[in-house]
This record gives sequence, structure tokens and C-alpha cells, in this order.
Amino acid sequence: DPSVVRARLADHPTIRGLAPRLTGVVALRSPQGEHYALLVGVDPALEKRLDLWGLQPEPELTDGRCALSGALASRLGVASGDSVAAIQPSFGGETTWKVGALLERQLLLPQEVREFVVVNAATARALLGEPGAVHVLAGAFREPASYYDSRDLYVSVRRLQAAGSDIAARLGMDYD
Repeated sequence: DPSVVRARLADHPTIRGLAPRLTGVVALRSPQGEHYALLVGVDPALEKRLDLWGLQPEPELTDGRCALSGALASRLGVASGDSVAAIQPSFGGETTWKVGALLERQLLLPQEVREFVVVNAATARALLGEPGAVHVLAGAFREPASYYDSRDLYVSVRRLQAAGSDIAARLGMDYD
């Protein structure tokens, strides 16, 4: 429940804001076949406002639209403007999305994740059956530059470690 975490961190001096993200594995079907991929649901407006946005080219993630990684688009044999069917994992329902962008660069996931689809949070909620919960809250620091000094990486690591420890202490043992 994101409201619990937001309440615990509302007055935290280092946190500027938190953006919800949902993740899950989804089957995508195209004329070339079916393939499983990582689904990422985001709130584009909030991610941009918090300077967490990391997708290029800029996708339009309105309802009924998605963005695919280049590797996934290649495997599915689709291009921008084509359609893919997403199969709902828990009850087998199917919904069709128009491919709005083929992503060349992303800063949301570890770089070794190559095959993924990005949709808006509402679309991910509906597909994954998550009416209110989120899987991840991506945090933005109030003053991110104050944590990093390229002349002293040891101090930079210690500053980030201290901030992370304080956040973890406020959240308690129920959260990673």
C-alpha cells in the first residue's frame, strides 16, 4: 500500500517524492508468435516531475498504447504503430495495445533486462489485478547533487548509505 510508505516518509528531509511502479510477467502475442516479457507500469507525469523518467524516445503511454524494448519488438516482429495482444496472467483475458514507441534507452530497469513492455500505471493495474498496491516506489532525492562528489567516491557512497539507512529505519522491517 503506497499510502503507508508515503505517510512514513512524508517529512523525510532527503526524499522529494515517490513514484509508483508495478511489475509483472506478461505474455504478448503478435502474428509472429507469443513471448513472455517483463511488464512495467509507471505514472509518466509523476516520473517526469520527479526527474525519474528514463525512456527514450519519449513514448505516449495513454490507455491502449505501450512502448516495447527494441529487443522485444524484434522478437515479436513488430514495429511502432503495430498492435500486440497482452494476455492477462491470472484469468487468461486478452487486451490489445498499439505499439507507440520502440525504446532505444531506458533507466528504469537494470541494463541486463532486455525484453520489456512499458504501460501507464492504470493499464498495469488492470492487467495484473492490482487495484491499489504497488510493487515498487521509486524515490527522488530533494538535492541529488549533494550526494555525489566525483572527487571523493568514498564520501559519496557513505552519504547515499546514510540516507538509505535512515529511510529503511523509518519504513521498518516490512519493506525492502
